[in-house]
Amino acid sequence: MRTGWDLDGVIDRRSHKFLPPSLKEIREAKIILANLISQGNQIIIVTARPNWMWLITVVWLWLFRVPHHSLVITESWQSKLAILINLDVDVYFDDIPEFVEWFCQNGINAKHFNGWHNVKETIAL
Repeated sequence: MRTGWDLDGVIDRRSHKFLPPSLKEIREAKIILANLISQGNQIIIVTARPNWMWLITVVWLWLFRVPHHSLVITESWQSKLAILINLDVDVYFDDIPEFVEWFCQNGINAKHFNGWHNVKETIAL
């Protein structure tokens, strides 16, 4: 299964608040993402950030050893739609309900992320 993941508010639950990441939450994310990969799933992070944050984002993912196959950074959340369609993701997790609804209305199987428990319910682990 090809899975898409928002970064801010999903993998890093606290980044919207400009707080340092919770190591406990990052550890939980890493365990679940690693389990998904071990089961043959593909992890694609699709996030909206300014272009100047590309290197910061790559280093952050490396520093915290977040398992993933690829990273796509785009300037706006709306431009994620074309990216998700082109990547042919099976499911996309985002923390903002209005974005999830919009993605669903436009043909993406998007799920509201409100904790790693709903990932376990959506994807059999």
